[in-house]
Amino acid sequence: MATTSPDERETTVIVESYATEQTPLLLNTTANENSFPAEKPFPTFQLTIVFLIQLCEPITSGVIYPFINQFVRATGITNGDENKTGYYAGIIESIFFYAEGFTALPWQLLSDRIGRRIPMVIAPLGLALVTAGFGISTSFSSLVIFRAGQGIFNGDVGVSKTVLIDLAEPSQRAEVLSWMPIVWSLGTILAPCIGGIFASPADRWPNSIGQIQVFRAHPYFLPCLISACLSLVTFFLAAFGLKETSPTILRKRKAESLGTSETGLVVLEEDDTKASKQSFLSILNRPVLHLLAVHCFYNISTTFYYALQPLMWSTSIENGGLGFDAFTIGTANTVFAVPNAIFQFLFLSKSIRAFGPKAATVTCFAGSVLLICLFPLQSYFARESGSVDWKVWSVIIIQLATSTVFYAGFGSPLLSVYQSSYRVLTSAFLSPTGSIMFFAIEASPNPESMGTIQGLLQTVGVIVRGLAPAMATSLFAFSHENDILGGNFVYAVLALLCLVAVYVSMLLPKISA
Repeated sequence: MATTSPDERETTVIVESYATEQTPLLLNTTANENSFPAEKPFPTFQLTIVFLIQLCEPITSGVIYPFINQFVRATGITNGDENKTGYYAGIIESIFFYAEGFTALPWQLLSDRIGRRIPMVIAPLGLALVTAGFGISTSFSSLVIFRAGQGIFNGDVGVSKTVLIDLAEPSQRAEVLSWMPIVWSLGTILAPCIGGIFASPADRWPNSIGQIQVFRAHPYFLPCLISACLSLVTFFLAAFGLKETSPTILRKRKAESLGTSETGLVVLEEDDTKASKQSFLSILNRPVLHLLAVHCFYNISTTFYYALQPLMWSTSIENGGLGFDAFTIGTANTVFAVPNAIFQFLFLSKSIRAFGPKAATVTCFAGSVLLICLFPLQSYFARESGSVDWKVWSVIIIQLATSTVFYAGFGSPLLSVYQSSYRVLTSAFLSPTGSIMFFAIEASPNPESMGTIQGLLQTVGVIVRGLAPAMATSLFAFSHENDILGGNFVYAVLALLCLVAVYVSMLLPKISA
């Protein structure tokens, strides 16, 4: 009588425990002992749809920056007082991130329950409608409502990141997630370009598109319409081309097609719920909390700059600004966004390998201090000459060049700082958001809990981004209204916060990339 080894007996027991009437009780393990499962082909089309959905977020959130201050003044809410613009512009900019932050987790929970596809299809359609509505608003209250709607429908960005993980094989995830900052960079290039060039078309092209009445009555509708059309096209692509990726939904469908009993599914779902709770608690250790702190300071620093730059540049010279119009603001940012993306692509990995991730992170936070301090220098030269002369433009060029290094450096794989504690893949081109994705992958005990974990991380980051714009723009208005430090109080406070960020980043452990 033939005997079986312990390994063979174990294999037989496992197979029998999950077998159904339509599955064999024994597997021919001998025939396949030297073979490996074939890797799934790269889901190019599905990834393209997901990245288009992600592209809508930076475009719809950033397209308003070149003209939002002029738009706020046009509603009459400031009663002609230019110094009050910062208060109201900050509300508009912050409400987006608040709405996105407080809906990120519900979007994720919904995707865990009904699947990823439905939220991913609904979001770009809603985004198209509210973005178009923002452009035709005539009152400050309607601006707030539609801007909040943009944040709500952008709350599914966390779901899109989870879909990327669902789509990619473990060996493909580093490559797939490394495209996220590229998509974001593309959005930051297109947003100021669309917002700056296509604002007030009746003034720029009075004999052509300016003849259309709706663009004459609503000067900021065209850039919003273009952004809305991108979201609408993405909706149709998602509606007809995006497949379901939720492991729970796919497993249920497979079980139904095979006629498997529901009992086994109920037990697995209970285990998944316990695993999700355990995974969330397990990631709240010191390395992850420290990285989250660095990530929060990154969002604070970048959002300060994003909110303060268009406000300061659009304010008149006598009130501490440069007096730029929307076209100038949009063009300047677009011109320097291109080398930003090129620098990240060509030099980022070499810089990280040469100096290490900690040095890159500390340097970039130090760069944020310089970015803030260059604003009062611009104002000083502009007031001295009474116009934006070559000295002002020189400081602007230095500032934009510094921002290129600043954003590129934060593409560093911050995750590798903790690679001694976590066995994860790293890429030569990762943003902090992409790095945190790998923590979520490693911490998650099962694919079903990824949505909830990612939603919590997304919520934290977005809420921080919601606080920063209102804080920066309100401090700007307060400083100039009360003439504190000659209107430069805002820059002193923000620079101090950025110095705290430098200190936090210096606490990161020093390791080789």
